Amino acid sequence: AVFEDGDALTIGGDLTAKATHVADSTTIAKGDTKGTDAAVGISFALTVAEDDVTAQLLRDVTSTGGGVSVTAEGASASTTESQASATGAPVDNSNQNVNDQTGAQAGQAQSQSAARTSSGATPSSASTGQGQANASNNGSSLTVAAAISLNIADMDVIASIDNGAVVNTTGAVEVTARGNMDAQAEADGSATTIPASGTNSTNIGAAVALNWGSADIDAILGDADVTAGGLTVQALMFERGDDDTHTFGAKATSGASGGSTGVAGSFALNLPSVSTSALVSNDAVVAITGAGDVVVKSVSKTESSVVAGAATDAKKAQSTGSSSSGGTSGTSGTGSSSTKSGNTIGVGVSIGVNVSDMLTEASLGGNAALTGAQNLTIEADGTHAMTTSVEGGAEAAGGSAVTPVIGISVAQNAVRADLPSGTELT
Repeated sequence: AVFEDGDALTIGGDLTAKATHVADSTTIAKGDTKGTDAAVGISFALTVAEDDVTAQLLRDVTSTGGGVSVTAEGASASTTESQASATGAPVDNSNQNVNDQTGAQAGQAQSQSAARTSSGATPSSASTGQGQANASNNGSSLTVAAAISLNIADMDVIASIDNGAVVNTTGAVEVTARGNMDAQAEADGSATTIPASGTNSTNIGAAVALNWGSADIDAILGDADVTAGGLTVQALMFERGDDDTHTFGAKATSGASGGSTGVAGSFALNLPSVSTSALVSNDAVVAITGAGDVVVKSVSKTESSVVAGAATDAKKAQSTGSSSSGGTSGTSGTGSSSTKSGNTIGVGVSIGVNVSDMLTEASLGGNAALTGAQNLTIEADGTHAMTTSVEGGAEAAGGSAVTPVIGISVAQNAVRADLPSGTELT
């Protein structure tokens, strides 16, 4: 809503310029993969939300019976979610997986070959066949699940009187900007193997959530000459029902379970920035009639959160069974039942980084000219909350477990009500 530069306006009542914008953006990506020897599931979700709200008065206005109001209101909510799930499982074929079936067939061929030789010895080719019975990736399986969410949000809400405008009104002049931004990124990656006899498996679960949100809410009396019954320049929160807070968050959750080697990694990065400014510039000239008040006010309320969690549970691969082996000519040997278990490795890595940059300011420029005001109020109110939660867990039965956990929080908050030295105020 813009009154562009042009001929002067003369009206008998109120002049109102108001722009209101509400936007909601959601992106969801889900992947579910199942396989025997290898299962790889990758989900990627991306949201780019850009919102601009502008209300401006850029020309001369004279009102003989009213006031002037310039208002910009903007609310933007963006959410990005990704889920990746990968499951490795044996093929159900008479309760045998591909390794079991191949091994049984090779064993039968070996027995028949031994019976047909005069010595009962097993030809080398049969033994070789037994050694090659494993047809499932050398007895191992791989399961990978990766979820990546990237949320990028930018919002500008600007209300201003500028461009050398001359405003002459009997009522009050108000310049108001209201904003509310919510930006979230969430990723969930889970890799699971349903244990199969004699199978070494590697599970990798990864989740990456990246959230970047930037909001500028500015109410400005710039290069303007104002004569009015009062003046209010304010940058405030835009309330949407019960939502009166800028909310930013990144959440990454990963898991790897059931394999002999499990690696789970979660990375959550949250980078919010909010600038809320109510400014009377150095170029402003303000004359208040009727002993009216001048108010310059800014209010900002923010919440920033990061959650990163990774868990892995590595289990030993086991196989139990009987086998027969041929001896020398004229002899035979029978092996006994045996159980084998390999080393297990569990790694759960979680990294959470939360860095915020918040500015809340109200200022009357040192060179701004102000006369005739009864009360002058310059107020800045900033309320900011930050939480960073990072958890990692790793279990490896009879093996090695490693759990690196890193959490970083950097809160940069500035709140200023500024009346610098300069021109005398009356």
